[in-house]
Amino acid sequence: MATDSGDARAFSPESQLAVLRGIVASLAAQEGVRELIGRSLRELAPHFPALRVAYSTVDAEGLLRVLDSVGCDSLPDLSGLVTDISAAPAYFAALRAREVVRIAD
Repeated sequence: MATDSGDARAFSPESQLAVLRGIVASLAAQEGVRELIGRSLRELAPHFPALRVAYSTVDAEGLLRVLDSVGCDSLPDLSGLVTDISAAPAYFAALRAREVVRIAD
């Protein structure tokens, strides 16, 4: 996830600890992976109120699937979105290299 310096300051060590506690609670409850991802996004979202947090997968051909998305009211939920990113080779290459990618809506 990419942030600018203002976002990073807002995500204090105490906030980070709160998010980790939520994730640990999911693990302790033996939730499935999808539930763990959803809970993690819901825990993160309040710490970045002007942004969207999402979890997506990208296959080898460049098909991106948004599995879960949480954001402020002004940003649409992208859950379920499927798009071919192979037409954007620099973006696709960055994701394949596991680089942090920041996209302005």
